[in-house]
Amino acid sequence: MGISSAIHALLTPEFTMGNEGYLFFEYYLNHGLIALIPLYLTLVLNYKPKKYSWLTTILYAQILIIIAGTANWLFGANYMYLAEKPIVNNPFVIGEWPWYIFGLQFAGLLHFIILYIPFSFKNKFSEVEIKNNELEIDGF
Repeated sequence: MGISSAIHALLTPEFTMGNEGYLFFEYYLNHGLIALIPLYLTLVLNYKPKKYSWLTTILYAQILIIIAGTANWLFGANYMYLAEKPIVNNPFVIGEWPWYIFGLQFAGLLHFIILYIPFSFKNKFSEVEIKNNELEIDGF
């Protein structure tokens, strides 16, 4: 969830608090780290997503959307851009409220699946290697 959304935030920033000095630096540092930390966990520490973890992430995101939507309603906020559409030039923000939210949901699902595909192939090859090793041990 972090990699794809952070990349979109870096490519199409919306500076809600201003873009001078520290705020500019903090925006890019935070969103850059949101994208880099999962890569570090994957490439350096060898953490791998589990089978269908992309689906679990989507389901948990729906719970967060309900919580953020409630907070938006109670406090007049715009967490996760659920109350108002972001003022950015992003190809996935299509339509007006609430329709753009469904477009963002679909785009998020598409991004999760695309990011998961390399791990899916790796998991399949690992299962084949394990099965081959079990066959060799059984034949011993």
